[in-house]
Amino acid sequence: MNLSNLTPMMRQYNKLKQEHPDSLLFFRLGDFYEMFGEDAKKASDALNITLTAREAGQGRKVPMCGVPHHSVNRYISRLMKKGFKVTICEQVEDPKLAKGIVKRQITRTITPGTVLDDYLLEGKNPNFLLSLVKSKEGYGLSYVDASAGEFWTTQIMECGMRNAECGMREEEEVGREKQDVRGRKTEDGGQKSSVIGHQASVKSERSALKVLLDEVSRIKPSECLLPESLKEDKTFLKALKEEDSLPITFYEDYAFDPDNAYRTLKEHFQTQSLSGFGLEDMPLSISSSGAIIRYLQETQKVASQHITHLSVYSTDEFMTLDA
Repeated sequence: MNLSNLTPMMRQYNKLKQEHPDSLLFFRLGDFYEMFGEDAKKASDALNITLTAREAGQGRKVPMCGVPHHSVNRYISRLMKKGFKVTICEQVEDPKLAKGIVKRQITRTITPGTVLDDYLLEGKNPNFLLSLVKSKEGYGLSYVDASAGEFWTTQIMECGMRNAECGMREEEEVGREKQDVRGRKTEDGGQKSSVIGHQASVKSERSALKVLLDEVSRIKPSECLLPESLKEDKTFLKALKEEDSLPITFYEDYAFDPDNAYRTLKEHFQTQSLSGFGLEDMPLSISSSGAIIRYLQETQKVASQHITHLSVYSTDEFMTLDA
């Protein structure tokens, strides 16, 4: 699109929209949040609101629809239920004092798994954002209730994998008792999590994938983060989508890289290492957990300081029996 042919306001809109192509952009215009182009068509259909048109430049019109700012939460809630993402763009200066086009900026992105506001949540049910990584050894799974600050992670390893290969020393597992150490300080100043278990090395006939799908079904997430590189893994995606029709967000591989994820978690929890969380030998959990924190920071424009601990658990605690 040639932006030079557009009106100044539509140029501003399109530049912001290009930064958030997978989200409906709610563009503040006076007392309304307006949507344009394909966003307007999608929102009009999903919300059953009138679709109109607006001059975009050189006699060209673009589809447009809008919702009043005072009731925007009701519309966002309806869009969340349908799996949409919404990016909020606010006016950051008084239009009466503006010289030229009013300055606007993105304040946050709301996704089904990152809803923080009580008025957008349904009842007392948790609203989980799930993150998954896949390797030859197994899977890393993390999930968070961003509104409550509760954060969990586990690894699900393939049958026959030795504990050392899974990232645990065999001698550490022998005689390990389940314990709750929530709230105890570590030497590096970190916060100990509730260490219920460490990881499931699948020893039964159930495959690691089956255990993973059972866990996803148990958690019932509102949104699932996957590395972009998994877009081509059609078999895995088919199995995941057959289990539940949850919205999937493909996120940059960089966020799931073990080293980058490790740094993200250390910076977030302000610790020198992750040993206090029982994560040092769990690279898959580190990858999935670090990606969640980075995603929340990016979409919410805040560091999610209310997430102060990370609980490591075993899927054995929630093992379901086949009928």
